[in-house]
Amino acid sequence: TWIERDRTGGRPYELRRCASDPDVVLAVRRWGFFLSEDGGETFAPLDAIAPGVVLGGDVGGPGCDRVVAFAGTPPETFGMY
Repeated sequence: TWIERDRTGGRPYELRRCASDPDVVLAVRRWGFFLSEDGGETFAPLDAIAPGVVLGGDVGGPGCDRVVAFAGTPPETFGMY
């Protein structure tokens, strides 16, 4: 059975689960990131890295407190954060 959890923030590109805590899940979306600390039951938006389009990302670190982000456009925000 599928249960809808969220529709905000645009189409999700990928979900990333933190290796050191499987309850921490990062949803990578076109306009930003959403973080769950309860295994995907609820998601909260993370602060924007910059105005632009997010291409990908990951979550990790011993405390699942590190997020890597890849931004694509506009050109002034292109890069890795």
